[in-house]
Amino acid sequence: MKNKLIISGSLPPPYGGVTIHIQRLLEHLSVSEIEYKFFNQKKSVSSILKFYCSQLHFRKDVIHVFGLQKPYVQFLLLILNKFFRKRIVVSILNERAYFFFNSYNFIQKFNAILFLKNVYRVISVNKNAQIPIVNKSKIIHISPFIFPVRCNLNQKEIPTEIRKFNSKHKYVI
Repeated sequence: MKNKLIISGSLPPPYGGVTIHIQRLLEHLSVSEIEYKFFNQKKSVSSILKFYCSQLHFRKDVIHVFGLQKPYVQFLLLILNKFFRKRIVVSILNERAYFFFNSYNFIQKFNAILFLKNVYRVISVNKNAQIPIVNKSKIIHISPFIFPVRCNLNQKEIPTEIRKFNSKHKYVI
């Protein structure tokens, strides 16, 4: 049975760790049996609002977002979670999310805390990162590296540490 998934993030350019991670994740999903829809977060505020509001009547099981999101998006996702039974997964792939949280005003922090307390899972690449708001059983730690689908490397050229890690772990979606 196919899963239904919405992924919201940014693709290159600019080229960087998070955008490459999302691009490779989408490449793997496109060759798998997992049904998904991607939304590029680089759009305008009105496009973002229209996209999430359009998801109210679709039967998507999981919405996977990258980063803490803007406060109004957090609020929309919270509504989708509470009233439409959508599971929200948040990937925090860098330290910027913690910086933004600390720069929020009182209302934004309250909104973010409510949002994070209600997410289904938080995927973090930093085992040392402290996310005190989220129940530890909801946090999954993964490697940020995803191999490209079309990789010309010979298995022997891949560092032993990465080959061992990949043989022991499956992708988390």
